Amino acid sequence: MPTRVKAYVAVILIAALAAVSLLYVDAGPAPDGGLTVVLCFALLGTVAQLMGDPLARQATASISFIPLLATALLVPHALAIFSMTLAVGISEMKARKSAIKVAFNLAQLVVSTAASILLYRAIGGRGLFPLGHASEFLSLAPAELARGAVLPITFLLLNSVLVSGVIGLHERKSI
Repeated sequence: MPTRVKAYVAVILIAALAAVSLLYVDAGPAPDGGLTVVLCFALLGTVAQLMGDPLARQATASISFIPLLATALLVPHALAIFSMTLAVGISEMKARKSAIKVAFNLAQLVVSTAASILLYRAIGGRGLFPLGHASEFLSLAPAELARGAVLPITFLLLNSVLVSGVIGLHERKSI
């Protein structure tokens, strides 16, 4: 693995630790029942991650981000990061990927998820889990729906940039 890629992965690991630490401090205590929600979605995310579709020799696509982002919208807390790392970590171990690939994959997902949750919370997002009943979901104000859209958009954009960055460095191509 080229030194430039190792350095990039190290920076992303540091950013991941900083982002999840900031989220932990910002979020305060988890909502009642939040752990149950996170564990259920961690199971769904793990199954989705294990069903990844091989695209090429070096990359795989997965639908696991759907339950992971649902977790972040329901419980915008550091617990959502736990859900994501559990799902992806199990899949990465099963695939027997190199340590640096596992580290990058987990770190870039942590950075993307934590940054998305932090932005969602900063613009007034409060999480949908405390709403409780389906009728309350249907009566969400347009502003709350717009705030909710910011989280997955931010996640997908940041995730794409981070992945493109490591691929570009590895292949010596600009992103």
